[in-house]
Amino acid sequence: MTLVQRIRVPAGLAFGLLLFVFAQPRPDLFWLGMPVAAMGAGIRLWASGHLDKWRGLARTGPYRLTRNPLYLGSFLAGLGFTAAAAELWLLLAYLVLFPGIYWPVMLREERELHSHYGDDYAAYAAGVPRFWPVRFPGPIATGAGTTAHFQWKLFLRNREHRFLISVVLAGIIFSWKMG
Repeated sequence: MTLVQRIRVPAGLAFGLLLFVFAQPRPDLFWLGMPVAAMGAGIRLWASGHLDKWRGLARTGPYRLTRNPLYLGSFLAGLGFTAAAAELWLLLAYLVLFPGIYWPVMLREERELHSHYGDDYAAYAAGVPRFWPVRFPGPIATGAGTTAHFQWKLFLRNREHRFLISVVLAGIIFSWKMG
């Protein structure tokens, strides 16, 4: 595991703390940012119900649109909260830090997936964008160990409820700070 992989969660928590301390939410930016944060949380929820780690290559649900829907969801949630914080310097820092931390993580994980799944991953990667969904997906192609339907048991196994709870609490805190 690389240094960047090890620090991504603590770095996210540290940035979240900065948001809470320095945020000066305004109603206009709060109501702009919260739907973006909610959309990010929704993408993460959707993705976690399709991800059965190392039991099969996830290619269904949001994995048809992007190879990294969990990171896309995290990006959107963070972007929404950072916009709601109404501090330009925090937004600029976020737009530098997120790709600086997550892009190397995505590249490393791609190498691991290619090593584990070989040509199956290479074919998947050739047809699905790395991060931002830009193409209309083709038919669902499931393989061994994958499912075409969202599964709550995967959502719970992937502990995604923790992220959802943190998003709700952050929204409450921002609302409280706004007055």
